Amino acid sequence: TKTVGREVGFEGYWNLETSKPQKETTHLRFSGRLDRVDQDKDGRYALIDYKGSAYHLTGWSKWVEKRSFQMPLYALVLESGLTDLPPGPVAAANYYIVKDLERHKGFCLKDDSAALYDNNAKHRNFISEAQKAELYEG
Repeated sequence: TKTVGREVGFEGYWNLETSKPQKETTHLRFSGRLDRVDQDKDGRYALIDYKGSAYHLTGWSKWVEKRSFQMPLYALVLESGLTDLPPGPVAAANYYIVKDLERHKGFCLKDDSAALYDNNAKHRNFISEAQKAELYEG
């Protein structure tokens, strides 16, 4: 794996009909930066967002309930091609807690071929493709 981007800028527009980000102009423009993006040899991405502490952070299963849409939006942005990186599947989206030196809050696709994270690690918030699609719809 390798880091393919730091402070990766993005810009897009929110489509109210599809509830998805897009390049085409609507009246809801958004922009931001992805702290870090890693990629494996198969083109899958891992998003990492740096945080000072874990206060108020949860795993993916609570994101919709807690109205924490930052990481799902970042994943959709990357998959939709709204950055300078080529569009590709996001296999992991995690917060890196600087204070604790850990990145257990977020999601990792359950995939035996994954090289972006340890697929057998404890404390991982594994997610299936179906659950990820559901999260995006959230």
